[in-house]
Amino acid sequence: MITSILRISPRNPKLGWASHYNRFWFGGCPLKSNWMNALSTTFPHAERFFIETVKHYQDQITDPVLAEQVKGFIGQEAAHRVEHDRFNQLLKAQGYPVEEMEARVEKLFNWVRKNPDPEVKLALTCALEHFTTILCTEVLKTPTFHEPMQGDYKRLWCWHCLEEIEHKTVAYDVYQSINGSYKNRFVEIIHASVGLWLILISTMMAYQRHDGRLFNLRDWGVLITWGFIWPGLLTRLIPNYFRYYKKNYHPSHMHDQGLIDKWRERLGFNNRQD
Repeated sequence: MITSILRISPRNPKLGWASHYNRFWFGGCPLKSNWMNALSTTFPHAERFFIETVKHYQDQITDPVLAEQVKGFIGQEAAHRVEHDRFNQLLKAQGYPVEEMEARVEKLFNWVRKNPDPEVKLALTCALEHFTTILCTEVLKTPTFHEPMQGDYKRLWCWHCLEEIEHKTVAYDVYQSINGSYKNRFVEIIHASVGLWLILISTMMAYQRHDGRLFNLRDWGVLITWGFIWPGLLTRLIPNYFRYYKKNYHPSHMHDQGLIDKWRERLGFNNRQD
């Protein structure tokens, strides 16, 4: 099933990264900022893994539309890797233990790479792409989750979210094209769910420790309220998260072309041609 968004193009988000650094760039909130910082820490190694797993099957793709989309997917993910590495360098300059946390992420993906079955690795990519899709959709759809971001930090995340939604079907369509099994898809969403949250929580805690705020109960109260109660970013993800477990699931079942068009315009990209 090929998405109706035929053109997937990598873009330059034109981030200036001013010389000054706002430590708590997400609305002045330490834990919200560090939660997003933790996400950024995972991206360079994750994006590299996504590219590898899709590229493995690139020569086997016979559908010309999907073949073009794969090229766009690879280009977008490569750009995300570069920009998040730049973001992570800012964190590193402020003394955050970025290298240590990135090493954990790399170790985890290297462990997955030892699996001799490329289908399993692609299934993991599909699962992680599902996470990014549902998170990015909620971030762009709800002003509470993007308006408090500041300057280039906001542009980075909104650009990344837009492109994740644009290419949300690509890895999954490649998986379908090789007749990937439901069993592997089911097992890898479980692995992704456990592994991702362990990495994010441990990284976020390490960054809070660096800020001297690990045991700041007010910070944790704000994050828990924001994430699970109101406006409840994480609780809003639950219905779409469980869609993935359906045998007939496909990313295109999330209808978000209007959201894509809106953010292409808002970020200065043409609606249909970039």
